[in-house]
Amino acid sequence: MSATSFSPEERKQLIDRYYQLRRNLTAPHSKTFTMPQRQQMAKERDAVVQEYGERLPFVPVSRCPFCVAPLEYAMDAAGLDGPWWFKGDLAQYPSPSGCEHFRVLLGAIDFKARQPQEAQQLSEVLAGPGVPFVVPRLLEEIPDMKAVIYKFILPPGYNAFPIAYFSSQPVHGALLHQPWARPAYQVRNEQGEYESWRSANDKFDFDLQPWIDKGRVLWINPDDPKLTLQSRLPCPYLSLERVRAPQRIVRGKLETMPLPTGQPLQPFE
Repeated sequence: MSATSFSPEERKQLIDRYYQLRRNLTAPHSKTFTMPQRQQMAKERDAVVQEYGERLPFVPVSRCPFCVAPLEYAMDAAGLDGPWWFKGDLAQYPSPSGCEHFRVLLGAIDFKARQPQEAQQLSEVLAGPGVPFVVPRLLEEIPDMKAVIYKFILPPGYNAFPIAYFSSQPVHGALLHQPWARPAYQVRNEQGEYESWRSANDKFDFDLQPWIDKGRVLWINPDDPKLTLQSRLPCPYLSLERVRAPQRIVRGKLETMPLPTGQPLQPFE
């Protein structure tokens, strides 16, 4: 991991203050404060979570298979108690630090049969499956798209699997997918201009071997600080026996969700 932009103590102070303010602004606690006090606390809550977002560390998660530039992603790899893991964007998070070939980061978490009680203050976390996977549509429909799998340890000992997608040519955002832990994403065209928002429902494939054989999936060995790209077997991410379905955390309780069907979502029905 790269050096954090806040110490563990500073991180804890920001997170604790955010949850305290949010609690104070929620009934019945909010009734003990005047309207001006609630307004001031709301401003402080927003400022605290925005500071948290701006100070997130850039975590090394992948390397581009085209230009071999490292990819660092602003995220909270110090624990699932961080607001970054909430399924909606609570703050304006920094853009990834990488090359022009990076397209989207998906991910998975193996909880090792534990219940993530540390996330109980978050109403919902979209954690991804328990093993690495690929989205076939991204690899089949977008020319030369490649996926790179990695693994790092997420406290208190979960296996986190970032899965980064890269392509040599620009891709219209409507062809992509929402990133790890998010239910939707902003669609931007090849020039980076915002057009709309979208939530993909693409099928997952947990059988990585055929994609490795085609040269569409590469990997980095677990916890490799040099992020060395690998393409020759054996691959450490094959045939892992964990949850092969999307997982979500609701107030600290881990649940499995149905697999995506590939059918377009109708959010307003």
